[in-house]
Amino acid sequence: MTRTTGVARVLGDLNDLFGTDMNYAGYTVKILGKDNPSYMSAGEVYDCTINSDSKYVISNLPCIFDTTTRNGVLKARVYTPEGREVTEYGVIRVNVDRDFWDNDMTIPLYLGNFTVEPVSDEQTYESAQAFFSATTTASEKPSLVGWEYRKDESDTWQAIPGDWDVSLSNEERITADGDHLLTTKLTLNNADPAWDGYEFRAVFSSPSFGQWNTYEYWLQGAVASGTETPGSVHKPVNRPNFTGELAVYLWPAYAQQGADQTTYAGAKATFSSYGYALDDGRPSRPSGNIPPTRSTRTTAARIWNGTMSKARQSGAGWK
Repeated sequence: MTRTTGVARVLGDLNDLFGTDMNYAGYTVKILGKDNPSYMSAGEVYDCTINSDSKYVISNLPCIFDTTTRNGVLKARVYTPEGREVTEYGVIRVNVDRDFWDNDMTIPLYLGNFTVEPVSDEQTYESAQAFFSATTTASEKPSLVGWEYRKDESDTWQAIPGDWDVSLSNEERITADGDHLLTTKLTLNNADPAWDGYEFRAVFSSPSFGQWNTYEYWLQGAVASGTETPGSVHKPVNRPNFTGELAVYLWPAYAQQGADQTTYAGAKATFSSYGYALDDGRPSRPSGNIPPTRSTRTTAARIWNGTMSKARQSGAGWK
């Protein structure tokens, strides 16, 4: 790393950083090259010992943060006098602006964080596809634990069964602030009417922030969990129209083409095609944004042409 000075660059109070009221004398703050390989060599260390006022001062840090590109975010660590790293508040970061070369400005450490967006509700028709997307952003690289579903609010969340026909894709990138953004997309390739009303969520995790999801989670300090613990704070993510609920509608009409036939010249070939419609005769989608009324087929399905086959009740597919 090049061009350092003896001027203080990072200055602050650990109580302000952690939102606490205690004596941090003897703690240490370290900015390590191994944590910031894009800006420092592996063996570089900038550190200081916290004084009796719980304040830290780190000098000689190069001024590399670019406010336009948001490059130059550095990760820091805090250790107790016994050498235990303080991780319960999450990732610690600092931005030393390039303009600091020309003045005596200082900046405090700050805590990284994570955010997550709720999953929007989805509508589809039986045997058609349904699409869900979820995005989280974190100051350390998050991982996708997986997609989960539940039948209704009284049910427990569970992993997507292995025998469902689904497709999954993930996209990762680094934001301008140096955060990690992860987007995951779930496609249900053959929607079952029995899934009508099911809710879907994506679950994420990271080493410092624990586990969170797109529906709700609980925070204990900076660490998230999908279940409530004593003293934890509830963080709802879902909101109206963004609960991850799936609506599966029945096709109001269905046609089945007859099978191919092979015959000889002058011989007879018979083709049969079948057509069915819901008894209520509802259209596939009314005008405007009003969704069609959910319905079930009955055995009194109308015949369009050919011989009528049975139609199962309770929203099942045609047979």
